[in-house]
Amino acid sequence: MICRSLRNKALYGTRALPTALREQILALRECPSTCLQTAQPWGLDGRPVVAEDCTPERSCFRSEDPIA
Repeated sequence: MICRSLRNKALYGTRALPTALREQILALRECPSTCLQTAQPWGLDGRPVVAEDCTPERSCFRSEDPIA
């Protein structure tokens, strides 16, 4: 599951791709990631923004599912 706040240039134009494929693209780490909530390479919890670490266990995680 990808956090909605995770931003990475490698993901631009990939919204229509399956989540699993987008996760594979992020795993390549070809571009640095930033957090939309902080606009920095670390999240609100102070930990680095890394795709495989931006999981629901983090307090700042935001689900991709739209909030009703």
